[in-house]
Amino acid sequence: MGSFVDCFSRISPEHSQNALGLWREYRKMQPDNPNYTQKKKLAIDSMVDIHKHQIEGWLIKWAQHLNKEKHAGFAALNLAFAYFEGHMIFYKGEDSTNNSKKFFKEGIEAVFPFNDNTIWSNTSLSKDQQDDALEILYKGGRCGAFHSCIARKGIVLWDNLFVFYLHIDENTSHVIAISIDRHKFVSNISKHFLNYIKLLQNPKETILRENFEKALIIFENKN
Repeated sequence: MGSFVDCFSRISPEHSQNALGLWREYRKMQPDNPNYTQKKKLAIDSMVDIHKHQIEGWLIKWAQHLNKEKHAGFAALNLAFAYFEGHMIFYKGEDSTNNSKKFFKEGIEAVFPFNDNTIWSNTSLSKDQQDDALEILYKGGRCGAFHSCIARKGIVLWDNLFVFYLHIDENTSHVIAISIDRHKFVSNISKHFLNYIKLLQNPKETILRENFEKALIIFENKN
C-alpha cells in the first residue's frame, strides 16, 4: 500500500509527479532548439499515456465497477456524465469556461451519433427532437448528477436494446424522457475514449495532438 504522501503525489493511478519530467523539460525549451521537435513528440506521447490512465483509472474503471451493483446505476451515471465536457476540451483544444452546455452536447454527439441505430431507439429524429434529447441529457443527466447528486426529470434507468430509448409525446412530437441503459452507456464511453487515445498516439494526427497540447496548457495555467 502506498504512503499518505504518495497518494497526494500521484497524477494517475500509474504515474507519480516524476512522470511530468519530459513535459516540463519541453515547456522550458525554445522552438529554435535543435532537439525541440523530438522533445515535443516524446513529451506529448508521455502526456497521452498519463491522460489515458487518468480517465481509465479514475473515471471509467469505477463507473464499470459500480455497474456491477444492482442499485448503483445513478452513481455510475454520475461518474460517466463527467466525460463529455472534458473530452471536448482536449479534442478541440479550447477552454469550456462559460460554454459547459455547448461542450457537453458536442461530447454527447461525438460519442453517441444520432444516426447510429444501435444507440438511439429512433434515428429519424428532427433537429428539434435531437435538441430535446441533448437538453434532457444535459439538464436531467449532467446537471442533475453534478448539482443534485441524482438525475432529474426526464432521465430513467432501463436496460434495453439501445443506449438511449426515447419517449416521445404523441401530441407535440417532443422528446419528453430518455431511458438509459447504464451498461451500454459506460461501455460506449470506454470504446470512444480508447479510440481517441489510439488516434492521439499516432504522430500523423497533428491537429488532434496540437489540440491536446493546447488543452494541457489550459489546465496548466488554471493551476
